[in-house]
Amino acid sequence: MFKNKYGEIRSGWSIVIMVAAWFAAQIVAGVIAGIAGVISFIARGGDMTDSANIMQFASGYWINVLTQILMIGAILLVFWIVYKRPFRAMGLVREGWLKELLIGCAFGIVSIAAVWAALVVFGQASISFIGFNAGNTAAIILSFVHFIGVGFGEEFFSRGYLMTALKTTRNKHIAFFAPAFVFSLLHLGNDNVSALGLINIGLVGVLFAYMMVRSGKLWLPIGFHIAWNFFQGNIFGMNVSGGATPSIIATKFTGPDWITGGAFGAEGGIVTTVVIALGFLFVRHVIKKPETPAWTFESDLPFSLVTGR
Repeated sequence: MFKNKYGEIRSGWSIVIMVAAWFAAQIVAGVIAGIAGVISFIARGGDMTDSANIMQFASGYWINVLTQILMIGAILLVFWIVYKRPFRAMGLVREGWLKELLIGCAFGIVSIAAVWAALVVFGQASISFIGFNAGNTAAIILSFVHFIGVGFGEEFFSRGYLMTALKTTRNKHIAFFAPAFVFSLLHLGNDNVSALGLINIGLVGVLFAYMMVRSGKLWLPIGFHIAWNFFQGNIFGMNVSGGATPSIIATKFTGPDWITGGAFGAEGGIVTTVVIALGFLFVRHVIKKPETPAWTFESDLPFSLVTGR
């Protein structure tokens, strides 16, 4: 029931354990935030019956950062406990990590810049303001930290953990496409979500999986994910998966939602679909596959609890 014929924990159970750990991390983060909120409120001489201030603190920026840190830690901890493998088994390879992370960032910047430029050039959007101010700059820096956490957390889970756990199915199509489907579902509750937005998020999830397979490492999709979100929101002034962020450029969108993405952001528009499709060509023709990639669908099998490695 719990193991397959190779002595491996079944991927379904592995994923259930991981999801439970995620929820536990969120609960712990919430408890810590609540305690900190109460202490802060008392220190300021506030009225304990005024719970609004406590809840405002608990739902603020730092609780999001704390949640991301705990969830990333939960992924690594569960992977180590369940599979007893070094983290390179999920694509976290130290050799050349910074170079590949930066290549992924550059790829993400060029991709979202192409979406934004196409919308402006073809009259679907216009620039209404460009500028800095002290408050805006601080908020942008905080957003950048947030997007780093999102990029690492979602890629550790969707590509690193899920794609690795699903290798035990011995079905490459499941291991390749299922995490992208889950990645799309993770955005189902976002504000202003649209059908095309979910399709594009699933499609970029497949692109991230292709980067993982092509490079044998996790750094390319992490870099792309961070840079896409940051430049989309904080540079070009587009919503990021339904959420608004402070930005250097204020962009006004005048075209229909199916082109611009509307309130959901660039992911909700057909221009992004085209750019993501072109991204597969870039990965295919520019990213060289190592002779002995660290991560493959066949590597390190059987992926067992009992090997002692």
